[in-house]
Amino acid sequence: MHARRFVRLASFCVRHPKAVLLTWLVLTLLAASVAWRAETVLHVGQAIHGSQSESVQERLHQEFDNPFTYLAVVTLQTRSGLATPEHDRLLGLLQKTMDRQPDVGITLSYADSHDPTFGKPGQRSTFLLAGLRSASVGEATDAIPRLRQGVKEALVAMHVLDPTVTCFVTSDTAFNYDLRQVAARDSARAEARVIPLTLALLIMAFGPLVAATVPVIIGVVATTLTLGLAFVIGHVMTLSVFILNVASMIGLGVGIDYGLFMVSRFREERRRGLDPAEAAAVTVQTTGVSIAYSGLTVMIGFAAMLLVPIIETRSIGLGGLIEVGICVALALTAVPAALTLIGDRLDSPKALGVWLQRWKRPAAWEAWTHWVMTHPKLCLFVGLVPLALLIVPLIDIQVGIPDNKWMPRTVEAAQGFFALEQTGQSGILQPIRLLVDAPAHGKITDPGVIDGVIRLTAGLQKDRRIAHVRSLVSPQDGMPMWQAQMLFQDPVQAKAQFPQLFQLFVNRAETATMLEVIPANGMSFEEGMNLVADLRRTDLATLPGLGGGRLTVGGLAGFNLDFHDALMRPFPTIVATVLVVTGLMLFVAFRSLLIPIKAIVLNCLSVAAAFGAAVLVFQKGYGIALFGLSGPTGIIIVVVPILVFCIVYGLSMDYEVFMLSRIQEAYWQTHDNETATAMGLKATGGLITSAALIMIVVFGAFAFAELLIVKMLGFGLAMAVLLDATLIRILLVPAIMRLAGRWNWYPGDKRA
Repeated sequence: MHARRFVRLASFCVRHPKAVLLTWLVLTLLAASVAWRAETVLHVGQAIHGSQSESVQERLHQEFDNPFTYLAVVTLQTRSGLATPEHDRLLGLLQKTMDRQPDVGITLSYADSHDPTFGKPGQRSTFLLAGLRSASVGEATDAIPRLRQGVKEALVAMHVLDPTVTCFVTSDTAFNYDLRQVAARDSARAEARVIPLTLALLIMAFGPLVAATVPVIIGVVATTLTLGLAFVIGHVMTLSVFILNVASMIGLGVGIDYGLFMVSRFREERRRGLDPAEAAAVTVQTTGVSIAYSGLTVMIGFAAMLLVPIIETRSIGLGGLIEVGICVALALTAVPAALTLIGDRLDSPKALGVWLQRWKRPAAWEAWTHWVMTHPKLCLFVGLVPLALLIVPLIDIQVGIPDNKWMPRTVEAAQGFFALEQTGQSGILQPIRLLVDAPAHGKITDPGVIDGVIRLTAGLQKDRRIAHVRSLVSPQDGMPMWQAQMLFQDPVQAKAQFPQLFQLFVNRAETATMLEVIPANGMSFEEGMNLVADLRRTDLATLPGLGGGRLTVGGLAGFNLDFHDALMRPFPTIVATVLVVTGLMLFVAFRSLLIPIKAIVLNCLSVAAAFGAAVLVFQKGYGIALFGLSGPTGIIIVVVPILVFCIVYGLSMDYEVFMLSRIQEAYWQTHDNETATAMGLKATGGLITSAALIMIVVFGAFAFAELLIVKMLGFGLAMAVLLDATLIRILLVPAIMRLAGRWNWYPGDKRA
């Protein structure tokens, strides 16, 4: 980056501070007007492009007339048993209410078919299926609150007959809706906890209230602008709801840190006798350059997430890019403009600053620096041993998809899931849908093809992992295979006799059929994914009449498997890309071979140690109660490692660049590596510690969120920053710099 550009930027900001701040104020007000509505345009659980699950979902919508392509499940618990007059009246009231809902095309319950799937006579729990008119997952998700309102209205009349009756609306789309609501709630609660705590930490770091407030304002403005942009972008492309959590984490964490660095350097320059405008200009030309480089390194991690073909990671990557870019822009323009105008008032109220100054011990960092410089090998040992101990549990890491039981029990979708589980029908929420295409130029109703479908259905029904199979050839329970074969000898007669079966299970061209597999009750998501993997390995050539046909497996369990594979496949490429690009950037910035290698190794150690700590806490359950969980999760959610790596690696480079910039600045002045390292550590040690504490508070607040994925992400980020700011930055980095001597700066800038 050319220094002249920063000189011109600094000059403009200190000469036109009011214009700069007015511009940011207008942008912030515009963003604030829509930021609070960002959650309304965000989504959860979108299809994986090019996957089998996406193909099944699209074909069911486009080629079939199945009214249950998108569905909602309404549970019903009463004091009276199924098939009793009182229960019949209650179920009738509920079904009539659902039939009147504009979003519902068809309903199905025990009253329609007496299907034992809905329960047995005398059972106090049952459920109702509502086929939605929705054309997409997004539309089906948006219909959930309207359906729940309809159920609430029905409950008013039902409570007259039975005051104990309860109903819950659940389904995969209901889980999507509830996830969206909880994610927004988690962000709001975390922000409410974080802002007062960070302000208190900044007051302890700076003393004066005004100086402490500036970084907080930067963090809040960055978050507001990002959410405002998310609302706009969400109208033209699909974004995940988890962008809300990342916007809060990164906006507050990075924004406050950058503001902290700028204000600290400004005060340092003021103590040297520069006037406010000069001090602000020098701050941009020194710390501003470091922030620009560190911002780019953080953005590399977020940009790497765009390589994953999943809307959640791409949304977080895009949100992070926008957020960090805004934080850098604010730090380089709004902060120097504000500092120029504030001037000496930055240290107001002076009494508070004087009082807090009594508790500070600046000599402590001098003593620490001297100790590190004189005992570098001991520092290496002290720093590496704890990291190694934390990395060991990483050997046992298990990544996967968490069960529904880890959803907050307060959300309605989870309550409905538990109600279904008690009745033995929780598998209805994760149906596996198989599409069987007839061989080329054939019809699914051809006798030979039907024979293959019958055998496939019978084989699936024998699998103990499967509760039951619904298909074209299972018009009624217990129909012998020979009878089904005889029925479809005349396809026209079969269609006339069972038109609803053809509507449910055969496409309009009659070239494909759908089989719906309901997993056994209590099947975990991991077990469902394993079942899908086995089904996808089915060889149709072994079934008569289906040789040359095609089998595609989707449904919720299929989506989970596709989601898992889409995340894990590019993970090595993402890691390699981030390491290589950040290494090249550090080489360009510092003209050194050793510094990039050291940074890559140490950052990987801190990330690995953070993963190990997450395995200990969440997967194995040590201290899990502190985070509001009743026991170990047994897995680390598959998306967490890639998110933690990309985010933490960039943030670690943030501190790396900031510290090394000060060391390099001192090295240019002294040409003595040991002196420069000591000066850099003394100048940045306290500041990095303060910045890290703020990051830990921000990320740690999300470790107490309701959603498990947010808990894991917040914990992983907080732990990584803690390790990086302590063992890495104030022990290992200066120790290695001290031992490497002049090799730190090889080959150097040959143009100098």
